[in-house]
Amino acid sequence: MATLRFTHLNVRYTICNCIRLGKRLQTTCLMLAVIVAVSLMPSKANAAVYYWTGNGGNTDWNNVNNWYIWPFLGVFTGYPGAGDDAYIGSFTPILGTDVFTGPYSPTVNVATTCQRVYVGQNKAATLTVSSALTLTGAFLATDALTVYSGGTVNATANITISAGSNVFANAGVVNISGATLALSGSSSSLQNTSTGVITINGTSTVTFAGSAVITNSGTFNAGTSGSRCTLNLSSASNSVTNNSGGFFNLGSTSIINLTGNSARVTNSSGGRFTLQSDALGSAAIGNISGSSAGLTGYFDVQRFFTGGGLTSNRGYRLLSSPVNQSNSTTSTSTFGLSYLKNHTYLNITYTGVFTGGTGGTGSGFSGTSLGPSIYLYKESLAASNTSYISGKHVGIASIAVTGSPTSTTTGTLSTVNTVHATDAAVTGLNIPIGNGYLFYFVGPSTRTTGSATGAPPVDAITTANGYINQGNFVVHLWFNGTGVNTLSYAAPGPGIKGYNMLGNPYPCTIDLATVITDNPGVDNFYLLNQRAGGTNQNYVAYSKTGGNSSPLAQQYVVSGGGFLVHAINGSQTFTFKESQKVPTINPTGTGLIMSAPKAEILAVNGQLTNAQQRTMAMPAQNNTALTGLYMKMEKDSLNFDYCGIYFGTNYDAKFEDGDARYINGPNNVVTMASQSADGISSAINNMPDYHAGGRIKLNVNAAATGLYKLKLEGVRNIDTLYDIYLMDRYMNDSLDIRRHRVYNFNLNKADSATFGANRFELSIRRRPLPQYLLTDFYAAKVTGGINITWKTQNESNYTGFTLEKQTRGSNEYTSLFDEQSDGRGAYNTIDRQPTSGNNVYRLKQNNADGRISYSQPITIFYDSQAGNGLINVFPNPTAQMINVSIPATTAAQQNYRMRVYNSTGYMVMQKNTPNNNWTENIADFRPGVYVVEVIKADGSTLGKVKFIKN
Repeated sequence: MATLRFTHLNVRYTICNCIRLGKRLQTTCLMLAVIVAVSLMPSKANAAVYYWTGNGGNTDWNNVNNWYIWPFLGVFTGYPGAGDDAYIGSFTPILGTDVFTGPYSPTVNVATTCQRVYVGQNKAATLTVSSALTLTGAFLATDALTVYSGGTVNATANITISAGSNVFANAGVVNISGATLALSGSSSSLQNTSTGVITINGTSTVTFAGSAVITNSGTFNAGTSGSRCTLNLSSASNSVTNNSGGFFNLGSTSIINLTGNSARVTNSSGGRFTLQSDALGSAAIGNISGSSAGLTGYFDVQRFFTGGGLTSNRGYRLLSSPVNQSNSTTSTSTFGLSYLKNHTYLNITYTGVFTGGTGGTGSGFSGTSLGPSIYLYKESLAASNTSYISGKHVGIASIAVTGSPTSTTTGTLSTVNTVHATDAAVTGLNIPIGNGYLFYFVGPSTRTTGSATGAPPVDAITTANGYINQGNFVVHLWFNGTGVNTLSYAAPGPGIKGYNMLGNPYPCTIDLATVITDNPGVDNFYLLNQRAGGTNQNYVAYSKTGGNSSPLAQQYVVSGGGFLVHAINGSQTFTFKESQKVPTINPTGTGLIMSAPKAEILAVNGQLTNAQQRTMAMPAQNNTALTGLYMKMEKDSLNFDYCGIYFGTNYDAKFEDGDARYINGPNNVVTMASQSADGISSAINNMPDYHAGGRIKLNVNAAATGLYKLKLEGVRNIDTLYDIYLMDRYMNDSLDIRRHRVYNFNLNKADSATFGANRFELSIRRRPLPQYLLTDFYAAKVTGGINITWKTQNESNYTGFTLEKQTRGSNEYTSLFDEQSDGRGAYNTIDRQPTSGNNVYRLKQNNADGRISYSQPITIFYDSQAGNGLINVFPNPTAQMINVSIPATTAAQQNYRMRVYNSTGYMVMQKNTPNNNWTENIADFRPGVYVVEVIKADGSTLGKVKFIKN
């Protein structure tokens, strides 16, 4: 037996029965190897190296029986903490021992700080993080958190990497949900290798500090469907790089914010970086506020379309492209349309939506149709609906895939040729970014026909491949050429100029309230309502005054969404800005591309409930509460239209800036508008203050004869004293529509008097009210001041009261107390700071008509030194009668003795009474000052009060 002693370890090891290998030299070498292995290991007094054994009976990280410390073979017990390394699924060094005896799945169930953690190096293992895990320490060639192929980390609590480079390397599986992954070291990094799969969702956040970066060569899911992940690149040189062969997926409700000065997201050649979209939303690139921040490379941006197997979801969509075909974003950057249908890029075939044209597949479409399925807009053309290629919409006759500057863009660049009945065809057209286009949706590109007799449309997703649109730029219209950046104002015919079809150019929702502020040259936006698909489609308007034409309208345009704008004259430009983005807003409402009903607005059948009608929001650009209502014309739950009517003291009855002209949709089954005083059919009609009364004509129409309904919805801030009547001139009838809400009527296309602008009008008028009366007004001293009471009749809830007090030595009054009536009939307040001597009050009353009246003044004498307000004497002064009152709050009812003294102190009256209130006739008293003394039954004085006899 041999004994070796290592004093620096303070541990004695004895080696027995050494293996004999036949030669002394070999035996010596074996012993030296052991000595070297042992001597290189740290003592527990310093950082320790822990190996997971799992034999503690559970999977708890803080169970000391689940670990042993290398190389002390159980001499020390504990679990990894600050400065320690932890190995899970790893063999011990040199000897290669598998120390696992239990499950390979520790759970971090207490807040833990470690130097390094290695998962799955030799054995498949899972690390579950359910409490905070912090990894620290400077290191050279090893990682703070290393997950090997076969290893798994599941985290539902925060993970912080606070060291230098190479801090988080993954070759296995990492799942983080509902937590924050903080790359907080000066140059921390997260490296996902080719075998690694990282999924971060459940409203998780990845934060970057210093020069922290993410590089991906495997699969990185930053969010999943409906489960958000937010990446905040907030420091100067933070970056996310997707390498060749890597798949980076930004989930449908996830966001990347690039606020760091040089923050950058790069998709390398051969990598796939996808911004996903589904029924729950679309991935967003937030406001790129860093001066040198941005995105580099080719990206895939999805757009979801709702089909749902419903024929009603066939119909037009207003669209735009979030990517361009250039390497940088400028006003002249362009986009193609080949991405709409199925196409191949980097050996992957994407299904899209079914596109059609008379030339069929030979012209770059999915199939053949009677007319174009894609249109641009040119307002200078005359309105017409005589054919598929007449009017203001210019058809796309063909889409041609063009040559590519690099192999990575094969199959994604394209130009278009146009077709129109009267306008000259344009060939080889590149469409500038920021332009919108109209597309007829029938379902995915897997369909064999776009015919309405085919199967109803199912859901579809398009994938636009290109460079992300980013930064601020001025829109160039597709027909103006590169040298002109003004909006169109050239429609034939007076009064209908200035309409332009644009589109959200960013992969992020934009806020129209901000957009319209940034573009004072436009006053209205129009979004195409998809609620009823091809059955009934109309535009909903949003005005710079904050009103809209429909409760279904929203002030947001999602990624890939298009819209119309109205220019106020012919010299206006339109600028898109990064600051217009609202990445946390991901609406899926009825006026959007997805065509999904908004749950908080629409019931299952598309009808509005009574409660929803009362609380319907009217989005406002400014902070002023809007006053107005919606009128709705309805055929059934799928076919309806709205108009918005608003009231204000600054509005004019004639059509003016801020009103929105009614625009016919692609397929109006019903039409609902109101008329300005000068006869303009308006989707948004701003009228003068309703208090003066007024009449507003309604313009109704429909595609077919039938029974229809007019409904009043969304009444806001119109006083309940005002009735709203619907007048039917054709039937010589009227209805209190504010009370009854619905009016049924027949429309006959053969009789023009049954529709149009001359049948219906709204009349707003105040109903007669019972006469208001002030029945009593008096004051009495109470403990702590003077209580003033007034009683009324028929005040309801529309009478305003202001109690005023006369200023001492003046005829002026100041406001003491304000209150709005509520119908209770009696009101009071206490003057807590009465003045010594006479206090004079009057009541100001403001009725429903705004007329102001005043009560007669009342006077009460108050002596702060006499009685301390425990006795009330009124009226004061008085000529004949005097009332003495002891408030119930002063003392319980008992027998009192009252004495009255003149100014010389002579008692002129004495009386006993069992009451707290009594009245005396003092008409025979000489004019002058008197004192009333009240003595309680026990002989003590309750108080003294002066009064004046006139």
